[in-house]
Amino acid sequence: MHYKIFIIIFCKTTAVLELLSLMSKTYVNGAMTMAQMEKTMQTMRSICGPKNKVSNELIDGLKRGEFLDDNKDLKCYTLCVAQMAGTLSKRNEISAQKMLSQIENLMPVEVKYHMQKAFEACKDVQNSYTKPCDRTFFIAKCMYEFNPNKFIFP
Repeated sequence: MHYKIFIIIFCKTTAVLELLSLMSKTYVNGAMTMAQMEKTMQTMRSICGPKNKVSNELIDGLKRGEFLDDNKDLKCYTLCVAQMAGTLSKRNEISAQKMLSQIENLMPVEVKYHMQKAFEACKDVQNSYTKPCDRTFFIAKCMYEFNPNKFIFP
């Protein structure tokens, strides 16, 4: 039993260290390539999906604009992603400063401008919600609706 717990903790720790390593590298033009971004998002997904009991099918649906407003686990998946990305304030709100900094420093050149514009248009959506999972979920949904073709989310 203890062996299984050790393996789970070791795997999660390894995934977090891999994510931090990916996010701390110096990238071309101050950003990740699309391949690096995909790898980083896969790491986030592999941690946040199981943590929130969200299936890959539901997560894949986000990329198609399938935001299920009544699914608390899916909403909390978006919070987990925001936590891993380092974009939350101490009050579990998306910090505009942190989010824009992450977009500027990490987003691939191909989508950086579009993500900045989408976030600027959507950042105040969270003010309509009190629950942290709702805040991150509805910002993500707004950003998808702003520009579905350039939407990136783990």
